[in-house]
Amino acid sequence: LISVIGGRVTPAFTRNVLIRTGRPDAVPSHNLLADRAAIVCAVALGPLYAMEVPDIVLGIVALIAALANTVRIAGWRGISTWREPILWVLHVAFAMLAIGYALLAAAWLGGLLHPIAAMHGLAIGAVGGMTMAMMTRASLGHTGRPLVVAKPIAVAYLLVPLAMIIRVAGPELAPAFYNELMLISGMIWVAAYAIFLVVYWPILTGPTAAAGAT
Repeated sequence: LISVIGGRVTPAFTRNVLIRTGRPDAVPSHNLLADRAAIVCAVALGPLYAMEVPDIVLGIVALIAALANTVRIAGWRGISTWREPILWVLHVAFAMLAIGYALLAAAWLGGLLHPIAAMHGLAIGAVGGMTMAMMTRASLGHTGRPLVVAKPIAVAYLLVPLAMIIRVAGPELAPAFYNELMLISGMIWVAAYAIFLVVYWPILTGPTAAAGAT
């Protein structure tokens, strides 16, 4: 879902903003081969893992997915979105997808980390990040509000990848503090979604902006 839908909305939303702000020369570009490779690998990896194929096969598929998604996001002009958190969070979340696949490849091909740690990285960073990105954007749009997030939400956006980094890298760098690092990572991730809950509760439970104006 992230590879397909995220791969569609991220460059599309970026293009809309760049054109609206007078930067049509910097609009995202697409690499059709990378798009197809990324989606095919994303679809194939789950069934292959369930079939318990050799790690080298899983690692190659994950590596192709990582490289293909890196090529995709490199053409989406993410650096041009740094002024708009609601936009750059999509790029960050999609980057977490590429990084997650790279972590899986490193686990299956080189044994550089445990596959479970890599999967947690993919889930925390890519799934958690893209979920946060889409919830905050859709909630504003469907309640008639401008697509501008509050500053605490921008902080929440950054907490999600931070939780991922601590979960994945922490035990490798400081194995003696495994339990403490797991707790810190979990608390940071929960804090990110707690911020979302506090900020968006009145938005999602109150009247729409249009209704309030009337």
